[in-house]
Amino acid sequence: MKSLRSWIAVDPKSHFSIYNIPFGVFSDRNPSIPPQKRCCTAIGDFVLDLAILYDHGLLEMKIKDEKECQSFISTSISNVFTQPYLNSFMASNKLVWQSIRKQIINLLISEDCKYDVFSPDNR
Repeated sequence: MKSLRSWIAVDPKSHFSIYNIPFGVFSDRNPSIPPQKRCCTAIGDFVLDLAILYDHGLLEMKIKDEKECQSFISTSISNVFTQPYLNSFMASNKLVWQSIRKQIINLLISEDCKYDVFSPDNR
């Protein structure tokens, strides 16, 4: 198995390495607006806002066999990651979850990743 390494520095003792991409919900810290909860993942000490990644076209809700997740694709016209809970995303299926995880991992290991959505403001 090829060893994966993220361009984000992660403490070896961290529970959130490139090999553990969890899904969760966070509240942003923007002081100019009331806190909003959105779906996220974590890598090391950083939180990645899945709504921002989706809005920038860096995540797609598609899998190779669209028949197996047809009902989810038809309801995913809007960004499910902007919701304050994971329910809609988790209502899809394991193939969608795996696809999103793989896309996140690919973004995190890309050596030429220069996306401004990965700014310290998303920490």
